[in-house]
Amino acid sequence: MRMARGCAGLACRAGKRREADVAAGAETPHRRRGRRPQRPQHMPDLLSYLATVLWAAELAALAYVVYRGALGVLGLRGRRPLAPGRCETRFLVLLPARNEESVIGETVRHLQRLDYPADLRLVFVVADDCSDATASQAAAAGARVLRKPAPATTKGAVIQWALAHPEVAAAAWDALVIFDADSRPAPNFLKAMDAAIAAGERAVQSRSESHGQKGWVPTAYAVNTTQRNRTWHQAREMAGFSAALTGTGLCFTREVLKDLPPDTRTLTEDLEYGAKLTLAGIRVRYLHEAVTVIDQPPSLRASAGQRLRWARGQLRTALRYAPGLLARAATRRDLSAFDTALYLFLPSVVPFQAFLGLCGLASLLAGGGRPEPMGGLPAVPFLAVAGVLGFSLFLPYLGLRAERARYAFRDWVAFLLLMLTWLPIAAFGAFTMWVEVWNRTPRRRAAGPAEAAVSDPELLRSAWPEEALTSADRQPR
Repeated sequence: MRMARGCAGLACRAGKRREADVAAGAETPHRRRGRRPQRPQHMPDLLSYLATVLWAAELAALAYVVYRGALGVLGLRGRRPLAPGRCETRFLVLLPARNEESVIGETVRHLQRLDYPADLRLVFVVADDCSDATASQAAAAGARVLRKPAPATTKGAVIQWALAHPEVAAAAWDALVIFDADSRPAPNFLKAMDAAIAAGERAVQSRSESHGQKGWVPTAYAVNTTQRNRTWHQAREMAGFSAALTGTGLCFTREVLKDLPPDTRTLTEDLEYGAKLTLAGIRVRYLHEAVTVIDQPPSLRASAGQRLRWARGQLRTALRYAPGLLARAATRRDLSAFDTALYLFLPSVVPFQAFLGLCGLASLLAGGGRPEPMGGLPAVPFLAVAGVLGFSLFLPYLGLRAERARYAFRDWVAFLLLMLTWLPIAAFGAFTMWVEVWNRTPRRRAAGPAEAAVSDPELLRSAWPEEALTSADRQPR
């Protein structure tokens, strides 16, 4: 009897436990039969993680826009010009050229007319594997010609070969000036460089302006070049940072070239050498008073090839030099090194702005349309759009106003279209950065004095004699 009562008690207690488990939601063995086990509920929410990553990238992009905007505003201020020099610096002017017979003669003749003592300047043209009349045209115009038989893969290799040439090494010169074959420096260019060197500068970048070429691509380049003079080059100068070298209108003292040879290896020899100078603690000065008027690619195809080379070379330069620049910025508190590293990682501004806008849109999509995709982390697509519009339109507009440049509405449209074409070019350049192919940028016929037209009328009058200008050239755009 007692045994029966004990069994009944156990059964009763077991039944109560089953009822309690069922009430609590636990599954009994007979309920689990025939059912697949459920997956653990603690798996990470991939969409939430993705939204967080996009939010962080968006925040970084916005931080860059704020940084560039604040830096660009500094360039709107003017600065006191350098005191005039005594015209004591001996200049070696070097022009690397490959099949440039259409422009090299006029360029050399223009250099011979610069307002600087003739006995203090030497003009050398490096004929790099030329198959046309570049060498003879340069010699006829009065330049010394160095014939390089084997073609160079980069412009930096041409410069390095020329500096090692016995004729250049034996010449008496204090500073090297590098121009492209189609460059037209203002008459006071060497005087301005002499003043900078007298003030103690060792590396100098001049201001660039554009010829008045016809076509929407050269016009867009002209708008971009003019606004960057203020919002980028002048801004970095005002902040005390090292200027970005642009490939033409450069000046280096002989001591700098001896201590730090320009043995560059990438397709963007100017950016690479600028990074090397910054790593060595040598600041590149931006000289707004020294002006170089340059030719621009005549077509979108020529422009795309040129910018693809820039994108490839700049990314390779970033991979090689950015770690050292960031280390210098951290250990020596060198903000100029940090700014240079940041610039190297951004082949163009427009792709980064597009990435900014996509981050804002993607963060909303990843969060299911919610304004807060991850807890208290807000999606800020409206700030992304504001940053893109402000950076793309307002800051360049202020830069053009500071330069007193006038452009029509269609010129602004051309400028925006050209900036948009950076998207596929920069993306393709990132995927093909290891391709090292240097192609000569096609040029049109050399622009004579009567054809030249730049955005600043005062610059136009200083760069060419008044009697050589037509009435159309004197009218601002």
